Amino acid sequence: MSFYADRRDNRLREVLSKGLLMGLAGGLAEVVFIWAYMTGSGREPAAVARAVAAAVHLAPLAPLGIAVHMALSLALGIGLAAVWVDMRSPRPKALQAYLFMTAALIVVWSFNFLVLLPSLSPAFLALLPYPVTFASKLLFGLAGSPVLQRCGSKRLAFAHSAVAEKTQIDF
Repeated sequence: MSFYADRRDNRLREVLSKGLLMGLAGGLAEVVFIWAYMTGSGREPAAVARAVAAAVHLAPLAPLGIAVHMALSLALGIGLAAVWVDMRSPRPKALQAYLFMTAALIVVWSFNFLVLLPSLSPAFLALLPYPVTFASKLLFGLAGSPVLQRCGSKRLAFAHSAVAEKTQIDF
């Protein structure tokens, strides 16, 4: 196998592992935050999960809503990790990961709550105020940013260096 094929395999492995971990951390952070908000406001937390399932035309069951939310979170994590891996510097700083996540998730939130959900499920929008959903999405970034920071570890920085390309070291 050539160096470039190895590098492509390493990139895929990195994107999947970091993306799945980021999606899991972010998705769980959102679930916990929304559960705390709904409980604190005296409302049933499962109502949000049921609305998520109904929004994608499934039976309005809370477990299905949680499963849909987590599947979308994992997909978002993989997508964000793929973009990050392609555009990061060889030794990214913590601030870069947090800024990237904040900017990306503002775009995601804006699309979801200002474009997609109003046409897909207007009833969903009545469950939570915009500031709560926005804070939830930013928590996804707060939970996922440390994972991105690890994408710039010394081992990975070396993998992108000219020395690694010349020596064709298999990582």
